Amino acid sequence: MEIIFKNVNYKKKLLDINFEVSSGELNAIYGENLSYIEGLITKKIKPTSGEIVYLGFKRKKIKSVVVDPSMVNFFTTNVKSEINFYCKKNKIKDKSFKIYIEEYMQSLGLAKSILNKKISQLSSSEKYMFYFFLKTLFNFDTIILKDVFSNLDRNNRKIIISLIDKMKQKNKIIIIDDKIDILYDISDKIIIFKDNTVLLKGNTKDILTDVEILINNNIDVPKLPLLTYLAKIKKNIKLFYHYDVRDIIKDIYKHV
Repeated sequence: MEIIFKNVNYKKKLLDINFEVSSGELNAIYGENLSYIEGLITKKIKPTSGEIVYLGFKRKKIKSVVVDPSMVNFFTTNVKSEINFYCKKNKIKDKSFKIYIEEYMQSLGLAKSILNKKISQLSSSEKYMFYFFLKTLFNFDTIILKDVFSNLDRNNRKIIISLIDKMKQKNKIIIIDDKIDILYDISDKIIIFKDNTVLLKGNTKDILTDVEILINNNIDVPKLPLLTYLAKIKKNIKLFYHYDVRDIIKDIYKHV
């Protein structure tokens, strides 16, 4: 079932907010005052008016986790004790869970050998991937990903994108990022906030290729749709919208 915002207001920061978030698709949120949306989903704050419905109930707490690279921190000094800490916190007692832990670590490109390391011995990339591993290890219904691709190399970015694609089938995944090109590239649905309310919402490709509306509302335009749009209006070249610049170049060669 969905998370549904119905005519939600929060002080003067959010006005008449209506949208739904479902599993099976990657939901992107972009724009202004998004920390309040995060706070409402995680129940850190309550709406001034309106309803947030989850699993069919208005007051049921959403089982959620926020993954934020600016908040990377650990509670113990070594990898194995940190995992044990999180298992105890989430009341995991099943010994067979150890097999899943090792398999999940490997899927994130983390070698089994790091289990014997101190956290201070991990590289900055390993620390971040280990943090991502800990945050997403347990069964959270809703996962909020904030700027998760910051400072990631290409390989780790591919790993996380692939993982998100699998996770969204059973979890509600919300990605909050100020990089519009990333949202265009990986998200299925997008909600754009401006002037304290929802300006646009719907299929990401439909929304982010409507370049004139984005420009008229001072919303950043992804580079690939902008290139296609400029080719159309300045060179009168009718191109299709693509996700890969190589496909745009091929399309241009066909028409020039």
